[in-house]
Amino acid sequence: MTEQANNQQEKTTEQKLDFAQVVQKQITELKAEFVQRVESLKAQFPLSQEDLVGLKDKLTAELTAILEDVTKVSKEIKQDITEISVKHKDQLTETLTHAKETVVDAVKSINLSQPKDVEKKDA
Repeated sequence: MTEQANNQQEKTTEQKLDFAQVVQKQITELKAEFVQRVESLKAQFPLSQEDLVGLKDKLTAELTAILEDVTKVSKEIKQDITEISVKHKDQLTETLTHAKETVVDAVKSINLSQPKDVEKKDA
């Protein structure tokens, strides 16, 4: 039972690490994309007051889009974490149930294999 639980814990830890790496990669990609967009927008606009207002509007639109993307990713992450937690809980429940059944069967076999006292003592 302990080995199964340890294996299950290792699998869950690996899933969490893999998931964390995927999330970190997505965040890094979002940052790089944002910087690239800003640089592209800066290149499109000279530094006049009117152009700066236009840049501000474009940046606001871009930041809004990025915020929506981050919100979406956040919701997906929350859903994935919930699914992993439920899966882990189900697997632990199954492991514990199996362990309980094994212990009960072992106790029964021990009780059946022990000789019973045929004589009753008068008390």
